[in-house]
Amino acid sequence: MRTPFCIKNIPNNIVKKKLKNIKKRNMIYKKMKNILDNSIFLILDLKEDIDFSYNDIDEVKNTYYSSFLKLLYPSDSNLRNPKIEYWNMHTYSNKIIEVEKISLLKDNNSDNANDILINIIERNIKYIKDNHEFLYEYYIFIQNSKSY
Repeated sequence: MRTPFCIKNIPNNIVKKKLKNIKKRNMIYKKMKNILDNSIFLILDLKEDIDFSYNDIDEVKNTYYSSFLKLLYPSDSNLRNPKIEYWNMHTYSNKIIEVEKISLLKDNNSDNANDILINIIERNIKYIKDNHEFLYEYYIFIQNSKSY
């Protein structure tokens, strides 16, 4: 990432607040686009019980207060359960991931995170529209900004 920002904060701090003002949401969508335009997605070929374990303890959960964790973790996370959650890319402590296990995600020859996200949305547009109000609105924002 070229922009110093934790992408986990987007759903927790921006979308979750359900901003009522469309101008404010558009400002946020513009910032989100900037973040994603300067980001990539990595594919990690991690093996359970070799690189990580779902039974492992989440060190972050064990270290920080719940009020801070709520800013980092999705709203459906169980912050009281010290175990790793299915989405967490936590590896064993002091585990070095070999370079061969890390690759760059590309879609249509683009590694731009925003391009990849838009392609995923377009492939699942009905589902996104029916289930993810802000993601769909972000998509519309992107489509409208192309026409300027």
